[in-house]
Amino acid sequence: MKLKNKSLLLLSLVLIFSILLGPNVHAFTTSVYTDQFTGARLSDIQTYSDGTGLITLTYTDPLKEGILAVRLIHPNGSLTAFDVPFRCNNPGKCPVISYPLGSNYLFVIHKTTEFNVDETTYGLVVDWNGRILSRYYDKFKC
Repeated sequence: MKLKNKSLLLLSLVLIFSILLGPNVHAFTTSVYTDQFTGARLSDIQTYSDGTGLITLTYTDPLKEGILAVRLIHPNGSLTAFDVPFRCNNPGKCPVISYPLGSNYLFVIHKTTEFNVDETTYGLVVDWNGRILSRYYDKFKC
């Protein structure tokens, strides 16, 4: 009889603590981002000071050479996607790099080679809507 009372007391304590402490189940949701383009490779991942992620991809498809795909992942989980066209005269040989520039802007640097001899550096200041605000050519605005 004593064993039955101890078991009943233990069961009662477990029930009381489970009601008081509540379940330790946390619900969360995830979403998977898929993009419409194929044949792209990751160029770079950077972060702005507010936590916004800057992801840039370049296309490996020769027909889309000269397009930088920009994806901004904001701290609230929203996504801004746009493409930045850049000059590329020699497909497959136009390196491009992007940098976070303050807030709401990015700076894109790309190089192109003319006739496999002269290398030219270009720079673009782009806002988060994908508008090119300024163009630079070998340190000179053009």
